[in-house]
Amino acid sequence: MRLPIIIMLCVTWYNSNAQTKPFILKGKIGALNSPAKVYLRYATQDGPVIDSVTLKKGNFQFKGRVTEPLMASLFLSRDGNPIKWPYDELMFYIDPGTVLFSSKDSMKNAVTSGSVLNTDLQHYDALMQPLRAKAMQQAETLPDRSDRKQDPQMTSLKKEMAAANQRFIKEHPASLVSLNAIRYMGNETETVKGFDSLLMLFSGLEAGLRNSKKGEELLNSLNKKRMLLPGMLAPDFSQPDSSGKEYSLSSLRGRYVLVDFWASWCKPCRADNKELVRLYADLKDRNFTILGVSVDTKRDAWLKAVHDDKLSWLQVSDLKKKNPAADLYQITGVPTTYLLDPNGVIIAKNIHGKELEKLLEGILR
Repeated sequence: MRLPIIIMLCVTWYNSNAQTKPFILKGKIGALNSPAKVYLRYATQDGPVIDSVTLKKGNFQFKGRVTEPLMASLFLSRDGNPIKWPYDELMFYIDPGTVLFSSKDSMKNAVTSGSVLNTDLQHYDALMQPLRAKAMQQAETLPDRSDRKQDPQMTSLKKEMAAANQRFIKEHPASLVSLNAIRYMGNETETVKGFDSLLMLFSGLEAGLRNSKKGEELLNSLNKKRMLLPGMLAPDFSQPDSSGKEYSLSSLRGRYVLVDFWASWCKPCRADNKELVRLYADLKDRNFTILGVSVDTKRDAWLKAVHDDKLSWLQVSDLKKKNPAADLYQITGVPTTYLLDPNGVIIAKNIHGKELEKLLEGILR
């Protein structure tokens, strides 16, 4: 599975002069007492915020101020220790005002009230959760990612999920939940036709939501992602290698290029590297190369991974927290790959393992 570059639920952009409004989160989880704790986690422009409170007869309360609704999580820790897997987690929106939570046994089963936005979210989760569970069960039977893409049952489930998303969005044109549903669909859509359908869904939202800052950010993101689909010319960028020499993607024109966004701390990336080393050795003399773009921020960790994994192809990174190339390519998780033809046109995205090998063998024969 792909790993998120930064584990954040949602980033709310605001300035120090923005007007803030108070929020209160009040809940009861059974009759739990110390050492049981509830942890609250969300993110702001200044970074992630984590708070905690010890349960007293199951009761907890958090207070704070926000400029607008933002996504957050509540975690229940029965032993009071910090958040750890497996999570007993509830995703919700911090909404100005008071949001109430109630559950007999766990955080994940808590029911929210007092917030129209969170009522919308509960309806959305009730619609989507059974389909997500089926998809996860089916994915577990198909460990290879290429098999998942070609599996008829997975294809059918994806169509069901897309249809359920569309129904919810059309029935809730003024809800922030609909905006986030479109964002989710944008991460799953892989064709120009599919993105044009998403843009139509977006145009059906109420004007206030479309023209909000979050709405404008989503529209900009969708338009950028549309430009990264198969058949489109890959956007050019430049990054330095380990010696500081700048290399541009366009300098590799004339060859088939796999652009591989990865990181030293990403276990799936490191597992993929083993396959890429073998593939590169077999195909490097057949008009094929790889450009590794690391989203690492620590030079030593990056170069150690390159050395340990024996990556002999071109590796670049600017080691910045917000890598411009990753931002240009809308990278939200690694590994993410793009396969380009000799003219720099995108052939495929997120193609790995046997599927990548089979495609390249057909192209380069």
